Amino acid sequence: MIQELDGIGFVVYERYRGLTLTRKADKMARFTQRKHALISKLLRLVGIEEKTANEDAEGVEHHVHKATLNRIERFVDFANDHPPWFKTFVNS
Repeated sequence: MIQELDGIGFVVYERYRGLTLTRKADKMARFTQRKHALISKLLRLVGIEEKTANEDAEGVEHHVHKATLNRIERFVDFANDHPPWFKTFVNS
């Protein structure tokens, strides 16, 4: 598996010396962390318990499109910037 990851540019592998992550792998990991955090934040924002939000985010983060993620981010930012509007929305 390590050799496959090396072959697709995610690690640099040297036999008996170990491996290091590439920038490509680091970028992908950071993007996955961002997706998880944002989806979890959205779910907690709409009233989902933190543990459940994190569990659900684990599944969703692997299937969400970048365009969808951008819209989620805009919505979360808007909701945080306009608490009276959002409280009306959540409490209806």
